[in-house]
Amino acid sequence: MKRRSSAGRQRPKPVLRLKPVLRLKPVRERNPVAVAVVSLALITALGLLAFNARDLPVIGGGTRYTAEFGEAAGLRPGNEVRVAGVKVGEVTGVRLDGAKVAVGFRVRRTWIGDASTAAIAIKTLLGDKFLAVDPLGARPQDPGRRIPLDRTTSPTT
Repeated sequence: MKRRSSAGRQRPKPVLRLKPVLRLKPVRERNPVAVAVVSLALITALGLLAFNARDLPVIGGGTRYTAEFGEAAGLRPGNEVRVAGVKVGEVTGVRLDGAKVAVGFRVRRTWIGDASTAAIAIKTLLGDKFLAVDPLGARPQDPGRRIPLDRTTSPTT
């Protein structure tokens, strides 16, 4: 028998086998009290996130403004804010501020100018209201400054 030389033969490359870096225990093998506490914390966090989703900048957010009115005329938080008949936001608060009413509202992806006007308008025959905003002006409205009383109207004034 002839012996073959190993010079002409290629050796197979060794296969690298990596061990998993992180091996998690199955839930059945963990402490049930710790699993329950973590689960309740996650469910609570998700619930709070869902409840406040409108206030998140990515989901609902928007820019907040305040307008002064002589009277609230039945406007309530949750009522629509419309520009040219299109819903662009919602009323976030109505509160008495001295002899005036401060109406907070939020709009999304809408330009509000520094000469904009706001009016409380009647939406339905049943008396539902909405806030109609007419975006006027050359510069954007500063969200920290109120739309003054002389640029707002109520349905009864």
